[in-house]
Amino acid sequence: MKKVIAFFCVFALLYSVASLNADIIQPISSPQQFLILPTQETTGEVNSLAMMQPENIDSLQNLKGAWQFDHLFSDSLNNKLAWSFQFDDQGKGEAFLLKNGQNKYSAQTEATIENGLLKISTSPYTNSQDRNSYAKQEIFCQKQGDNLICNSADKKWQDLHLVAADQNTKNKIEEIVANRKQNAVKTESIFPPSKKKPLGSQIAINIPENDNSTIYTDGSWRFDQPFYDAEGKPLQIRFKFDKTGQGTSTLTNNKDEKFSATANAKVEDGTVKIQTSNYTNPQSTKGYANLFIECRKVGEEMLCKGSDG
Repeated sequence: MKKVIAFFCVFALLYSVASLNADIIQPISSPQQFLILPTQETTGEVNSLAMMQPENIDSLQNLKGAWQFDHLFSDSLNNKLAWSFQFDDQGKGEAFLLKNGQNKYSAQTEATIENGLLKISTSPYTNSQDRNSYAKQEIFCQKQGDNLICNSADKKWQDLHLVAADQNTKNKIEEIVANRKQNAVKTESIFPPSKKKPLGSQIAINIPENDNSTIYTDGSWRFDQPFYDAEGKPLQIRFKFDKTGQGTSTLTNNKDEKFSATANAKVEDGTVKIQTSNYTNPQSTKGYANLFIECRKVGEEMLCKGSDG
């Protein structure tokens, strides 16, 4: 009888240990990493980073501040996500996903500029209270008008705007835009010469027919008559080209103020085509429109016609 009882006790102990081990090795669910996609719901903010820079994004200094996308996002579980960034003036900082207005997931982020494109890269978005996370992101943004149009690197979403995310950043944008308007250069038109006021005889550009070499434009040139501004005041325009057709142009107004522009000359079948940039002077709040000029040899003269703007 004693042997049977002992056997029963051993068996019961082994069964208890086996049951305990089964509880310990039960598998648990693996952490998930969610993707995010934009929704149709907007944040309502319109003050864009692009408004701070008149041309391409060429500096990270203006990036300092708080930014967000103008649309809300969602994940695969239909959680609503507000996506924002906080940058310093070196383009480094943090990115945030605010889930359902309560739980914030953060990531390290860095912005760089590549060929006029703003590139924003982030690490995965994590929250210390949640085993799940959101995937790292890579974004490219390009200025279009007063907006900064952003696309994900994988093209899963496109055409979103990067806008101010707090009042300080919004105020900074509005101040920069106001100052730019106040100091904006007024570009004036250039009107064609009057043949009543020649500047005197001079040697014309002489280009053989069917010769497309810019070597013939090498040197300093001017028109034999003045141009005029909107008030009828004379403008003297000169050009200086090298043998490749690259050069500069100088416009001098009636106040002896000089405005400069880049200039490019091409020769096609004996015709000289000259294109300039706008004429500017860093000490003046006005400027003059760019010129496009075509000059063709007629007899012994090189006659030119052109347009501004």
